[in-house]
Amino acid sequence: MLMLTNVVFADTTLNLTSENPVESIMSNGSGTIEFSIEGQFNEDSEPLVNPTIKVVGENLFDKNNVLNGYRFNNGELYYSEKHRMSDYIPVKENTNYYRNIKYNDCRDNYVVYDKDKNKLLVLNNPTSYTNLLPMPAGARFIRVVATKDDLNKYHLIEGSIAPTEFKPYIQINIHL
Repeated sequence: MLMLTNVVFADTTLNLTSENPVESIMSNGSGTIEFSIEGQFNEDSEPLVNPTIKVVGENLFDKNNVLNGYRFNNGELYYSEKHRMSDYIPVKENTNYYRNIKYNDCRDNYVVYDKDKNKLLVLNNPTSYTNLLPMPAGARFIRVVATKDDLNKYHLIEGSIAPTEFKPYIQINIHL
């Protein structure tokens, strides 16, 4: 069994005590640490080789990990030259997320998925565009849409309050 209790990063100690090591998302005031082990492990399991912990800053939207030329239409991929669709971004169920830009020119701005990447929620109502994105029970991933002109200024942040300034996407991989 892989056992991590503390990770020291940027002068901050993150306490990684969890009842469920299969899927655990911890946060401190300066970012989120995503810690995930797939599969069943016991004393007969093969050892993990070169495990990695991915540390992501406040902005969860990675402008370098998008599908160019696509947006959603009723939750399905739809070609649109000016749009960019994110990859699956991990989220927490029953938690609000704030995006700094909303779009009124495309039918679906985001789609929420469960742990198996089945659709849970599709924004289908063009009158309900908002910056606040509440995640329903069972939510594990979201995909959002941005225009190519907005890639350098789009952010998606956990919480209900708008940040006072733009937060760039930051990712650091810690190889153990």
